Amino acid sequence: MCSFLFTTRSVVGISEDWNRLAKRRGPDHTKFLSHGGCFFAHNLLDISGFNRIQPLLEGDLVLLYNGEIYNQNYGCDTDSLIPLYLKHGPDFIKQVEGEYAIVLADFKKKEVFVYTDCFNTRPLFYSLEGGFSAASYYSSLEGIGCEDIKEVGPSSYIRYSISSGNLSFENHFEFSLEETSCDYKESFQALEKAVLDRVKHPSPVFLGLSSGYDSGVILQVLLKFNIEFKAVTFRTGSEDYN
Repeated sequence: MCSFLFTTRSVVGISEDWNRLAKRRGPDHTKFLSHGGCFFAHNLLDISGFNRIQPLLEGDLVLLYNGEIYNQNYGCDTDSLIPLYLKHGPDFIKQVEGEYAIVLADFKKKEVFVYTDCFNTRPLFYSLEGGFSAASYYSSLEGIGCEDIKEVGPSSYIRYSISSGNLSFENHFEFSLEETSCDYKESFQALEKAVLDRVKHPSPVFLGLSSGYDSGVILQVLLKFNIEFKAVTFRTGSEDYN
């Protein structure tokens, strides 16, 4: 898991100790960028092997991203986000399936957009002290002088104006608990699609196999579709392995 920090506050003269814990999440590469009066930092954990260094600067856009995108046909999923934004605008996130925390700054519009996935799988915190700041680690915001720090909730779409300081919050996804079918077939198909979407990556598939039903079902889907994988299980003696 990578980590990042974005802030409109000045970090000149501040010790880089704010990045000490966050860097453990991304030990492979660290990059700082000052652009348009804002500061960006990213710590990379290069699981994919693409070594895609961030912050990603393309024209008037700067991207910070932590996560995995499942439904975009790019060698590196990081490279899918800016093209989606250019095509669909700030609502591009509705085209994205995956787990993520994203900060995208558009200096032409002088706006910053922040997104989290519907389960909030990638931690993200923010503060409005002295402007707007967002980071993967609470301690990173503390380290740059923020005290009033809050967690970004699931399915968040935050829009911040660099010029006016206006901030808005929306949800880009809402779960529906309405039952529309009595046939389990659709549920099985959705489960199979979810698993197959997550194993499209060229990297080898790893499965942590427990004694629970969830990993067992994933195992059956992998076997059904002849997906090559490596499974590992551990016995601690605390469960009835018979």
